[in-house]
Amino acid sequence: MSHFYGMIPESARKTVPTARGHKKTGLATIAASWAGAIRVNVWHNPNEDVDCFEVEMIPWESQGDRHVIARGVLGDAKLSSVFVKQPFKHGSTSSYAQTTIALVQ
Repeated sequence: MSHFYGMIPESARKTVPTARGHKKTGLATIAASWAGAIRVNVWHNPNEDVDCFEVEMIPWESQGDRHVIARGVLGDAKLSSVFVKQPFKHGSTSSYAQTTIALVQ
């Protein structure tokens, strides 16, 4: 029996495609445009017996940045974080500082 379940509820298809994953395989999905993509990975952590997730911006067809947006435990916002890049000016160049924000404070 599958442990993870994925679906594409909105697309050009008339039916809703689905995917399944097991504790040992996890499940990964990618949604993309010509500007870049978002990948969502879910997996089971057997050491802590929890299901985990990661949302990451990734390049697509050589376009876009790579940056982890969020990571945590499925179903537990207290154990999940959002990773934000905030621009700031330093001299004549722009740089980014990464800030980690808990989903529940």
